[in-house]
Amino acid sequence: MTLPGRERLRPIVTCGCRAGATPGPVLPWLPPDGMARTVGAGEHWDAVRVPFSLGRPAVEALGGDCGAVISDSWSRILHFLTTAGATAGWEVQGTVPCGVTTYVTVPPLSATDTRLHWLRPPTSGRVGTEPVTLRAALAASTALMLGPRAGRLA
Repeated sequence: MTLPGRERLRPIVTCGCRAGATPGPVLPWLPPDGMARTVGAGEHWDAVRVPFSLGRPAVEALGGDCGAVISDSWSRILHFLTTAGATAGWEVQGTVPCGVTTYVTVPPLSATDTRLHWLRPPTSGRVGTEPVTLRAALAASTALMLGPRAGRLA
């Protein structure tokens, strides 16, 4: 109900996007525009940290199945987001699981700085890559780049 002489107010949703950009998903862990935020893994998502040399081929191999990926060009590291709890028992050579007790620096959706930005931003339909698919893509990338894991019995 609106009072006479007053127009109905529409709710405003902020998404942390630069002016004129297409609004992104409203996710509680995304930092506001112009800021990065250190977020604890294990609650909203887990992450898998990999060097560019292993991660870039995996992103390409995953194609449309790839979820959100944070790129830190300065340290040449990628963080693949995946389902919370998925990195428990994670063993893929050349990768580092980031679950509970691990923190990841998350850029805003509007990040234009090439040092820390979204290589693949989260969407309202998908935040992380399906764990089994991610593990297979990273294992294939690792085997291609580093060779088979030595000392492992089948």
